[in-house]
Amino acid sequence: MEENRITIEIGKRSGQPCIRGLRITVWEVLGWLAAGMDEDTILSDYPELEAADFPAIFEYAAARRTACRAVKLLLDENLSRRLVRRIADLFPDSAHIGTEGMLQAPDTAVWAYAKANGFSIVTADADFYELATTLGPPPKVIWLRAAITLPR
Repeated sequence: MEENRITIEIGKRSGQPCIRGLRITVWEVLGWLAAGMDEDTILSDYPELEAADFPAIFEYAAARRTACRAVKLLLDENLSRRLVRRIADLFPDSAHIGTEGMLQAPDTAVWAYAKANGFSIVTADADFYELATTLGPPPKVIWLRAAITLPR
């Protein structure tokens, strides 16, 4: 892989791997290919890309796939403990703060625990989202929100 084909810049695209400093990420190109676009169509739609970018994209993704680890979720108190068992096949090693002995812990302690143990926090309220906007990742926060539609 050519050294400069895949670039990572903290202030660009949240530090995701991009193609030659462009704002097009490796994951976007792979997504287009997975959706059925061929390389020629992508090159036509995105003339700033080059044919030589594709081998670098594939090599980068292959290297990350072998180095990839499973996502571990830490479910907040406002989510059922049963969810851990229901998502175990997709997210092994996930946990609930209740089983981790953190039911009365302040948000900052849960944050520190998640960070130290490689968890992403899943919550149904804004507390951890607000903490994330202040502290930034890690850990990542998944804020579950549902729209309630009332009948007319």
